[in-house]
Amino acid sequence: MDVVKDQSEVLKTLKTVSTGMALSLKNDDPFYVEQETNTLNNIPQKPLVSDFKNKVFVIVPPQCASACLDALDKFKLFENTTLFGAPSSADSMYMEVRLADLPSSLGKVIVPNKVYVNRARGAGDFYKPDVAYKGLDWTTNVLLEQIKTL
Repeated sequence: MDVVKDQSEVLKTLKTVSTGMALSLKNDDPFYVEQETNTLNNIPQKPLVSDFKNKVFVIVPPQCASACLDALDKFKLFENTTLFGAPSSADSMYMEVRLADLPSSLGKVIVPNKVYVNRARGAGDFYKPDVAYKGLDWTTNVLLEQIKTL
């Protein structure tokens, strides 16, 4: 942990996970389960209402995956959000994988270390844009001009 002592958020996460894993081992639990807030049980049944009434356009590039998808999960909780761009990528329920060489040296095995449980967005789910952009030029000025016409 000395390596990350100057990175407070990383250090906090490492300490939390380390304590949780130690407790799981002590209790003979096979897994340490993080308590996430973005699960099926915590998704509002209707869109959230905000006092921020401006229309919000979120530009979604086709390579939007992982943390970008997590952000879209949050943005889409609000009625005034419009996704503009391309369909996003998708991701699985697995993350933080470890690679290991096969004994034959002819390949590798991928072992997931972590898996989402009860995440609201399912494995392989992606976001379709509310307003599709089919142009080839994805520079900021071109996208903003397109959004201004909406």
